[in-house]
Amino acid sequence: MGNNREDINNFLVKLFNNILKIEENALKKGEFRDLSVREAHILEAIGQGSETNKLMPTNIARTLSITPGTLTVAMKALERKGYLDRNKSLADGRVVEVKLTPKGVSANIWHAKFHASLVDAVVANLSGVELEAFTDGLKKITTYFDSVKTID
Repeated sequence: MGNNREDINNFLVKLFNNILKIEENALKKGEFRDLSVREAHILEAIGQGSETNKLMPTNIARTLSITPGTLTVAMKALERKGYLDRNKSLADGRVVEVKLTPKGVSANIWHAKFHASLVDAVVANLSGVELEAFTDGLKKITTYFDSVKTID
């Protein structure tokens, strides 16, 4: 098991870094080169929130596991870049309503297609049995990481 543990550690670290680098490079080459990976994921969370009417910044920050202050800074930048609009609620001035602009919606569509092509490339060479085993393993890994915020 000792060597497997080292292999798993190496796989996780390399996989995490590679996915971020691939996404970063894809953003730099495309129409949305002014977006960072983090900003793309914030737009994704806002887009998903708009589907469920959970557009309060605190909900978005919680979804992304970032502080509301960090989200506010990022949203100001995204607003300047034309990806989202923030307005005080007419019903309650303490509440900020967030929505994607058409440019933000386009960025989300591009981002979803990017992820779909990434998944297609990963599963392209897997047999049905391998795909089932891979999916089961990823479910277990995801369940674990969803349950912890830090490892003691």
